Amino acid sequence: MDEFTYTAEQIKEMIISDYLKRHPQIKREEIVTNLVNGRFVIGTVEVIFRDLSQKKGKPKELFEERKEQIDELSRGGDERCTLSLTSIQSSKKYVDWLFQSRFTGFLEKDREDNFLYLSKQETICSERAVEINEIKQQFTDAMQENKKPTHSQIQGYVYAYMKAVHAQLKSQALIYKREVDLGNRFVTCSQALIQNHFTNIRAGANPSAVRALSKAIITLRDNQVMTPEVKTDQDLRSFNNALTELGAKLEKRREEYENLHEIVTFLESYIEQLKPPEDTSPLGPTSRTFVTTKNSL
Repeated sequence: MDEFTYTAEQIKEMIISDYLKRHPQIKREEIVTNLVNGRFVIGTVEVIFRDLSQKKGKPKELFEERKEQIDELSRGGDERCTLSLTSIQSSKKYVDWLFQSRFTGFLEKDREDNFLYLSKQETICSERAVEINEIKQQFTDAMQENKKPTHSQIQGYVYAYMKAVHAQLKSQALIYKREVDLGNRFVTCSQALIQNHFTNIRAGANPSAVRALSKAIITLRDNQVMTPEVKTDQDLRSFNNALTELGAKLEKRREEYENLHEIVTFLESYIEQLKPPEDTSPLGPTSRTFVTTKNSL
């Protein structure tokens, strides 16, 4: 199996799984045995990617290197949105601590810029999730209509789906990157706080440093990194260990960001090749297909 055949399989699986969710009374095998249009839609997806394979030729990369990236095509847009929103919440907690602490150099403009950026990405990710669901509905409608859909219509849906997934993945990657940047700044500033104001627990730090430390502990716990209240020198060591643990989690998030970036680049090599020809028929992609990317990056 090459990457084009596997990609077709993932798109087909997305179409079939979504159809079954919308019509639980239908059995899986009935989609291609009893639904004439269902058989046509699934078969057309295979043809589209077979044609793309002939256009692009044998891929340079080994198929196994692409498999994990292609698997992302069958993930639901709502699932990606949930993962992104979780990341955004972590970023906002880092922003709050960095802004409220007096030892970080994090200004009000930094706070506003980050919140604006995160809000923009949240909107993009959420809108693309809605768009992906609407395109899935279009596939379902095409499989149920009395009139047979055209090849270019199905290609238009595949094109629109790939574009929406690409835009959402790009937004998710940017959200993850911002979480890593802010999280690492939180770790660095928290370590400096300990070094500069808590040589040992008996040294007597100023009240602002104590408040910053308490809020840092809450921020760590919000990120599922447990650490006790700092009352002893051992607690200080536990706090530093917790920062190290968070740093490791952020490194894993960085790897996830880099993987998403690779997927985005991979999809870009497909999308333009999938763009359907102009179709002016009433059911063609000009009138039916979602290619709304006003918020894509």
